Amino acid sequence: MTRKLTVAAMAVAFCALPAFAYAQDVASEIALRRGGEPGWYGSLLGGANMETDTSFTSGLAGGKIEQEYKTGFGVLGAVGYDFGRVAQWGGFRTELEIGYRQNNIDNHTVGGVDQPESNGKSKVWSGMLNVYHDFYLPASRLTPYLGLGVGAAYVEADGYSADGSPTLLDDDDTVFAYQAMLGASYALSPSMSLIGEYRYFGTQGVELTTTAADGARTSSDSYGSHNVMVGLRVNF
Repeated sequence: MTRKLTVAAMAVAFCALPAFAYAQDVASEIALRRGGEPGWYGSLLGGANMETDTSFTSGLAGGKIEQEYKTGFGVLGAVGYDFGRVAQWGGFRTELEIGYRQNNIDNHTVGGVDQPESNGKSKVWSGMLNVYHDFYLPASRLTPYLGLGVGAAYVEADGYSADGSPTLLDDDDTVFAYQAMLGASYALSPSMSLIGEYRYFGTQGVELTTTAADGARTSSDSYGSHNVMVGLRVNF
């Protein structure tokens, strides 16, 4: 009887090995995406920045200076704290972020007339407080997330002009800024994740002083941009 029990126990253990191995794999996958543990992290992202068209009033004929922009770039760095799993399906993070975005002018019109050899750059420095919600997927390295942010932006119109004409805009302003993020992270190791995301970044009206033929005029338009970013997040 003892021998039969021993053989039966060995048979059960042998049959259970695949299930045990699978459970270990699942546990490993969960560990790789950190499993909702609280802690500090840092992130660095970069990618394409697509600024929306802008227009400013002026003293020139037609009353408007309008710009279209080439696709530019953006760089973002952040330090944050992950509060960990608050439910079976997700958790929250918050972070402080510093960003820089730049776009060159593609097309420049004054009073509805296209200007040859349009010049100038749009530059934006930003400081943001962001909040994210992570959606944990069972036994997966992939973690989708949503985020919102508010803060301040230093917006600079650098040398807006047409070839051979005087500079029409060369001013800056600091304004309220906001953003919304949609992305996902993929765990490469227990401490490092690859990030891919889309975000919209916008501001309130930017007050700039134009240099027009009949004197300086103050004008206003908001800044907006669509961003496609990739980067890394490291858990400390």
